[in-house]
Amino acid sequence: MHRDDRRFEFRELLMVPIVKILNRSRGLRRIFIDFGQLVEYVNWAKSRSIDVKFLGTRKNLLRKLFESHEGEICLVLELGVARGALTKWGLKTLMDPNLSWVGFDSFVGLPNDWVRSGQVYLSKGAFSTGGQVPQISDSRLSFVVGDVMATCKQLPELLLNRPDGRVLIIFDLDLFEPSLSAWKEISPHLRHGDLLYFDQAFDTEGERLLLEKYVIKEKSVMLVGTSVIGCVVEII
Repeated sequence: MHRDDRRFEFRELLMVPIVKILNRSRGLRRIFIDFGQLVEYVNWAKSRSIDVKFLGTRKNLLRKLFESHEGEICLVLELGVARGALTKWGLKTLMDPNLSWVGFDSFVGLPNDWVRSGQVYLSKGAFSTGGQVPQISDSRLSFVVGDVMATCKQLPELLLNRPDGRVLIIFDLDLFEPSLSAWKEISPHLRHGDLLYFDQAFDTEGERLLLEKYVIKEKSVMLVGTSVIGCVVEII
């Protein structure tokens, strides 16, 4: 038997127990969907910039971003807050007293099922806090409560009235439609040096679709760095 034939036969035998397990567990099927998309995501990032910095977790990526632009970020717009874990951490990390942080969320969870590769990844209502905003004591923080597809109409005013400095926009809505609605409001008002963070940039049916079909086509951007599943781009 030729060496290539043996390799393919071995691969097939190796896959048999894996497929048996996947047939029994929808949870594991979701994990394997992630692995496949992660491989494609790494290839995509390398195609954008061969020297792009991989910084591990999203906190490491954002911490490096904050350190690189200390005192320059004047406004953070967080699209998708949920329980506020990232909000609380970000406010503790960014110490500038003049910073404004505005979080947009309905606080009743995903407006519809999050479907990836034909599988329901998370169901409608996931991430709900029962309509309660996170209890974070920081005078720099405010929330805009409601369906982001409607409340995103307030984004242009925030961008037009911002003080001098960079804006960081955090896309963490998970779903394509509300992310696109927010982008359409944001796009005309971005300036050189503004920063966009995509928490689920590896998702080819969600935030990556937005990146490829709209962001990269409408704006000149530079890929600043990546996390395991997310990325930061800068308007240039």
